[in-house]
Amino acid sequence: MFQINEKGEMTTPHKEMWDDIYDDRIHLYAIKPLIDAGNAFRRKDYLDKARLSLKRYLNKKDLLEFNTRLHFYMYILEGLFELQQFKMCEFGYKQLIEIYNFKRMISAYPRKSWVCSCGLAQFSLLGYKLGYLSQAEGAYKKIGKKIVLYAGHICGPENHKLNIYWQNRLNNLGQMLKTKDIHLCFVGLGLNDKLKSEWVTSLGPVSIKKFWDYQYWANCGIVLASGKDQHNEKSKIYYYLRTGLPVVSESPVPNNDLIMKAQLGYISPYNNDAKMAVLIEKAVNRQWNKKRAINYILKNHTWERRVEIYDQFIKNIFYENK
Repeated sequence: MFQINEKGEMTTPHKEMWDDIYDDRIHLYAIKPLIDAGNAFRRKDYLDKARLSLKRYLNKKDLLEFNTRLHFYMYILEGLFELQQFKMCEFGYKQLIEIYNFKRMISAYPRKSWVCSCGLAQFSLLGYKLGYLSQAEGAYKKIGKKIVLYAGHICGPENHKLNIYWQNRLNNLGQMLKTKDIHLCFVGLGLNDKLKSEWVTSLGPVSIKKFWDYQYWANCGIVLASGKDQHNEKSKIYYYLRTGLPVVSESPVPNNDLIMKAQLGYISPYNNDAKMAVLIEKAVNRQWNKKRAINYILKNHTWERRVEIYDQFIKNIFYENK
């Protein structure tokens, strides 16, 4: 109550932690609890401040403009619903429905591609309350969607042919996986101008620190071969397995034996997207012994362990040549 000034504005004492995402309109969500407290404790001062603040926010011309994070916008709509401002609430919700019906998704911000799961959950719950059941059900299903990660470098102009090949493969897989309610994400470097956003979410390069988070929240990691014959290892297999991420890799990749030894994933025939999609679906829905796989990698394939092997190998050569 003491944060509401004489103009009805509900102020925030410290805004430093909010950076540039602070939005005054979300305070509408706090008015109903203040009214309830005023009625429960018979405090006229509570009710007077709540009415003053409500009047201010309802008169804001941009109250229902979707120009903030979805999570915050849903606070506004939920506040309106709790305050029984049903027409305004539904008007704002219908704006989101238009976006949802067109994209089958609502991004975290207008004109952004990434999703705010909190906001999408709120969109679903409010949809049930307002009676928009198909949109509510659709959003609810997307919250728990399985995520498949492709991490690495997909080349650029220096290897245009391979870059186009990999982008086409990711698009094909993303399209197939979408029918199984599985979402494909790309994290890494390389030209991604051909990736279709409706099938593949391209996150671009991220810091090493953040990359571990993407692996942690994913349900499966995939590996694509460079061709039907490949001689170089795919280091992403080590990183996937080290975080307990099941792997689906193509048969030409020479270090696929790691997947079998760690017992965490499947090997798909080369250039067979339909088969790979089936194995990915199988991988994301299976209960794995991830701890066993992590321990296997940590025991046998850390840099420290490799140094020990190389050291012994070099010593053996010199010893035999003496």
